[in-house]
Amino acid sequence: MNEFGLRDVQSMKIKRFFANDMRQALRQVREVMGPDAAILSTDKLEDGVEIIAAMDYDSKILASSRREQSHMAKQAVSSSQTGGRELAEETASAPTTYEKRVAGTTYEDLAHRLAVDDAQDAELDDFDTPEVPPVVNAPHRESTSAIRQALSGLKIESNFGDSKTMDQLREEMQGLRDLMEQRFAGLAWGNLENNSPLRASLLRRLDLLGFEAEVATHLTDLEFASNDLDSAWQKVLNNLVDQLKEYPEDLTSHGGIVALVGPTGAGKTTTLAKLAARFSMKHGSESVALITTDCYRIAAHEQLRAYGRIMGIPVRVAEGLQALREQLNEAADKRLVLIDTAGMSQRDNRLREQLSMLRQASDQLQSMLVFPATSQALVLEETIEAFDALSPDGCMITKVDECTSLGGALSVAIRHQLSLAFMTDGQRVPEDIHRAVPVELVNRCIDVAKQSSNELNEEVLAKTYGSLIANAHR
Repeated sequence: MNEFGLRDVQSMKIKRFFANDMRQALRQVREVMGPDAAILSTDKLEDGVEIIAAMDYDSKILASSRREQSHMAKQAVSSSQTGGRELAEETASAPTTYEKRVAGTTYEDLAHRLAVDDAQDAELDDFDTPEVPPVVNAPHRESTSAIRQALSGLKIESNFGDSKTMDQLREEMQGLRDLMEQRFAGLAWGNLENNSPLRASLLRRLDLLGFEAEVATHLTDLEFASNDLDSAWQKVLNNLVDQLKEYPEDLTSHGGIVALVGPTGAGKTTTLAKLAARFSMKHGSESVALITTDCYRIAAHEQLRAYGRIMGIPVRVAEGLQALREQLNEAADKRLVLIDTAGMSQRDNRLREQLSMLRQASDQLQSMLVFPATSQALVLEETIEAFDALSPDGCMITKVDECTSLGGALSVAIRHQLSLAFMTDGQRVPEDIHRAVPVELVNRCIDVAKQSSNELNEEVLAKTYGSLIANAHR
């Protein structure tokens, strides 16, 4: 090597600086060598960064020294193989890329780059990597960690969030609507009490009897001659009697083919036994036939057979439509044929099959819907709708002695225009069965209310009746 060139290079003050990051290393360069220092190279280490800086820097001297190093490298590989010689020549030829980029770079230039691109510190490591010519229209190359981070936010969102938001919005709207309706109902009820206190008092009485609000409103939609509450109440009760329909025949006197249908636990079997006992007491046990189609429950016939043995009336079993027709033909000489059916819930899928069998059994068959007075209004409503396919000829109200109000059962009978045949009020056979005479039913309804501990709720009254009154004027 040319000693003059080596000595010139050695005359420059060259120093290495180590730090955790580039800014700390540059700060050290400035403090030691000042802002005029030349940055010869930068390198990223495992535990930080390294900067080589120089003072009294002369690029011509450094280039001359580099040429001397290249000449020595060529001589060193002259005896090597061609491939090795080419590799050595390529290595010892032109300055390396980082030397091109870094040689002559001052402290101020590098510090300025850091200040301009403050958000991308990692790109300073490019000083140690070879330059690659830019590719036209090449996509930006992402690192693996950057791709994972980007993908984490690219999942397709379902409409659950929107659905949840919509459900919440619907609830809020429904709450607002309920609040508005409650306010309007309260105003309507208040106006009724101020403008027609007589009708408000009548509605309170009917509500205490257990009548549905719609039926009670209809019953009090009358013209009253005076403001006397007692006379107005009597007029409402007379209107109630007129709204109730009575079954035209007394089955215990005229007989016929009668099938008792209804939900489980309505008291069909006991009611059937009471009817059979009443009729046999007048016309003899030989004039009555008992048939059961209840083949679903285990030992379902035993209760009816027990009643039959007491009354001296045999019980016949009919499983299916054909068997039922055969039993009806054999009982053709009987004056009263009573058919006990399986108790089924109004939601039971087998109910439709049973009703279809009864419709096809005989043209002379009459069906009686049996439902308990103890059931809630909504349950009674479902029951009647479920058995409506049979088009019951009449109904029987049972368990009157167990109910706390009779108004609910009578309301259902009024709205569906059911003919009332009998009511039962106990387990005794045959004593606890009575003709459902409208006047007697209304009086019984009042007696039940007197014995009940039910209390009026003014808020419920205002909301229920106020809504009906407000909607009636729309």
